[in-house]
Amino acid sequence: MEDRDKISVIVPVYNAESYLPQCIEGILGQTHENLEILLVDDGSTDFSGRICDEYAGKDKRIRVVHKANGGLVTARKAGISRATGSYIGFVDADDYIEGDMYRYMLENIVASGADFIHTGYVEEKGGRSREIHGFDDGTYDLEGMDERRGFLSRYVLCARRGREVMPSIWSKLFKRELIEKSYFPLPDGQQYGEDVLCLCLCILQSRRIALRKKAFYHYAVRQDSLSHLSGADYFINEAELNHHIINAIRNYDAECCMKLKGEMCYFLGNRYLDSINRISNGGACMPQYRFGGIESLRGKKVAIYGAGIVGQSYYSQFCKYKDIKIAAWFDSDWESCRFDYAEVSDGKSVADGYEFDRIIIALLDEAAAAEIGEMLKGSGILEEKIVWMEPEDALDWNSRRAGESER
Repeated sequence: MEDRDKISVIVPVYNAESYLPQCIEGILGQTHENLEILLVDDGSTDFSGRICDEYAGKDKRIRVVHKANGGLVTARKAGISRATGSYIGFVDADDYIEGDMYRYMLENIVASGADFIHTGYVEEKGGRSREIHGFDDGTYDLEGMDERRGFLSRYVLCARRGREVMPSIWSKLFKRELIEKSYFPLPDGQQYGEDVLCLCLCILQSRRIALRKKAFYHYAVRQDSLSHLSGADYFINEAELNHHIINAIRNYDAECCMKLKGEMCYFLGNRYLDSINRISNGGACMPQYRFGGIESLRGKKVAIYGAGIVGQSYYSQFCKYKDIKIAAWFDSDWESCRFDYAEVSDGKSVADGYEFDRIIIALLDEAAAAEIGEMLKGSGILEEKIVWMEPEDALDWNSRRAGESER
């Protein structure tokens, strides 16, 4: 194995004793064996440090770094500064990866000549698994700043929800020089959303990017994660992150920042809407989507299937029309949908005596909406009553409407 094929895998570790063995075993079991595994113990107070040392004694590819607790960014920087591989990847200590992940990523990044490759991943949440990859396979040449700005707009700043390149640093493999230039400028104390900052800088400094839908990384969604803050702390962290995103792009290229002004306003606006909805804690949400065929519902009784952010946005929109009556609201996970302003019923009870002229499927994903549609038809709902339209972005709609009123 040639040294140019060496991958340094950096694992920040903090009090992860329950998950760490599975994580390390998944890395050791890679079919691509030319690895350097850097376990960075960030001042753990449980047995995580001892577990790291025990594994280092079993496999010479493992190096352990013990440091005082400084947070995720300092832990990753400690790993990057010690890495000797030509490529660098990251794994979080409470996640795990499949055996062919780094072989597949290395083969594709070498074949494409990309500066980094981003892949899909598997989300593990509440005992359920689902693959996340809303983008298409492709390799993108970004020779000039215009192309990089376009990629940043399409896949990050103005990406439709579910079709974006997720900022997660662990779903990527980087050329070492790129991640060094993109990660070290991050503030050490940025404990929230540092992946977004890193992604923006990586795109602006890349000449070629590869996207592949194949998913090998298993990301565990845990309620105690920093990325799942709630209340005022969530909003404060989001505001601070948005400030750093603007500064990062401006400091790299002031002209690019100016040309991306509209896209950044759109991106930050949507993130602020997410923050407000999180803070509402089950109250009426700030609509993020709208149903484009609203005129077809005038004078009708309407049911909504789906109580996520799309369904909540539709409910808010429909309530503004006196001649649209909301007859019922359904969701397959209805027990977790508890709102002060409306009741959500079991999705299996749609045909149990409810009267409506139309049932609107409130989902972003067309394939998932089609499955719901087939289920509804199987329950005896007439096909002509079932409606799905791709949700329109409420923020984008309001921007267009404001522009029309100015003219």
